[in-house]
Amino acid sequence: MKNLGRFAVHPLTATVFSLLLLATNGQGAEHGVVLMYHHISSTTPPSTSVSPRRFKAHLDYLSSENFNVMRLSDMVSELKARQPIPPKSVALTFDDAYQSVYDTAAPELQARQMPFTVFVNTSKTRKDNQLYLDWQELGEILTAGGEIQNHGHQHDHFAYPGINESLADWQQRVTAEITTANELIEARLGITATLFAYPYGEYSAALKHIIGDLGFIGFGQHSGAIGFDSDFLALPRHPFYEGADQMSRFIERVNTRPLYISAYPAGPMQVQKTSRVSLDLSNTKLPLNCFFDGAQIEVGSVSNNMIRTPPLGPFPKRRTKLNCTKPDGLGAYYWWSYLFLHQ
Repeated sequence: MKNLGRFAVHPLTATVFSLLLLATNGQGAEHGVVLMYHHISSTTPPSTSVSPRRFKAHLDYLSSENFNVMRLSDMVSELKARQPIPPKSVALTFDDAYQSVYDTAAPELQARQMPFTVFVNTSKTRKDNQLYLDWQELGEILTAGGEIQNHGHQHDHFAYPGINESLADWQQRVTAEITTANELIEARLGITATLFAYPYGEYSAALKHIIGDLGFIGFGQHSGAIGFDSDFLALPRHPFYEGADQMSRFIERVNTRPLYISAYPAGPMQVQKTSRVSLDLSNTKLPLNCFFDGAQIEVGSVSNNMIRTPPLGPFPKRRTKLNCTKPDGLGAYYWWSYLFLHQ
């Protein structure tokens, strides 16, 4: 194992560097981009893996193009307080705390002095479970300048109550999942997690309410950038995996900006067969390009500020997304995403 103890980007150092960069540039940005990975490996499931070679290319692009890599907690605390952050700011996150994050990703990040965040599901952190990091390895990442945050205990599907589960039982189960993970993180690492990544990126209005009551900022797996006016209980992250990790795609997404759209009904939507969504464009203007499950769709005008999708469906997958983008005039895109959940 590479010596993570030599990782030079400690929390205070990263924050000071960002502030210095902001002062040097003489201007700040009202948005940042969060990137999401799982495995960094060529031998794990493609749907959750990016190869070490491709991951290195992603990091090399960030370095060569002078992106400012921030600690995720620093980025969201500044934006939530409506404080500008340095232009071209990104945060790197890893869900599930897989072993390849420690063995492969962390040394590459260490070499470039880039901070990062690991969302851990705490039931997996055992020495006999070689697919996941154990508490000692998580502690080394923390000491080295990485950040450990909450991903639940069992990594369950819990956006909605299960079949034959009462609302009260569901609320109790969800609360226990989250608080158990935080208690273990605090007991083992001596820190209090303040960020929560929804398992599978699945959430609901009721689940967001619980997350908010527990004092967390929440993250999904729907695409987009984050900014002053984002929903801090369901922040987007651009996910990368084999087949969706090409450099052209990475460059497009790391340069995105937030697109603020209000949807009716408010997402995510729990669907059966087909569904339609109305979009309030009071905070943006056409042209707007929308894509359902990767295919472009036509949207119709309802009024001056409202458009509506055609009936969307079928929904053969558990999670389907509606993405809308708008050119920023400089070669990049504003981006907004809406989640459908099909049980």
